[in-house]
Amino acid sequence: GGNFPAAKMNLKEYIDYRIQNKFYNEGFLYNFTGEQNEISFDFIEKLVQSNRLLLFDTYRMEDAMTILQKHFPEKFTELDVEIKNVSTKDQDVSEEDRKKVADYISKYDFKLLELANKQMNLLLK
Repeated sequence: GGNFPAAKMNLKEYIDYRIQNKFYNEGFLYNFTGEQNEISFDFIEKLVQSNRLLLFDTYRMEDAMTILQKHFPEKFTELDVEIKNVSTKDQDVSEEDRKKVADYISKYDFKLLELANKQMNLLLK
C-alpha cells in the first residue's frame, strides 16, 4: 500500500520494476553483510553452523515456528501463521516470469536457501 509503486502494478510489472531497480541483484547475502562474495557467504555459513544465526525458508514457516518453540520454549510460547494470498488481484506466475526472476537472483540467495533448509532439517530432528 501507500506510495510504493508495487501497489498499483500487476505481477509482471512488479517483476520488471524489481529487475530495473536491481533489487534482485542485491539479494539476501547483501542485506546481511553488505557484500556478495565467498568471504561474506563463509561468514554467514559459520554463524549458521554454530547456530548463532537461524535461517528460515519462508515456504517452511510452520517448521520455523516448531524450531523456535522447541529450542526457545520460554521465548516463543504462542506462535501461529496463517498462509494466504492477500493480493487484491488474483494472479498466477508464468514459467516465463519465474525464469526471468531466476536469471536475476544472486547465486548466493540459492546457497543461503540451501543452507537454511539444511539447518532447519537438522534442528527438526
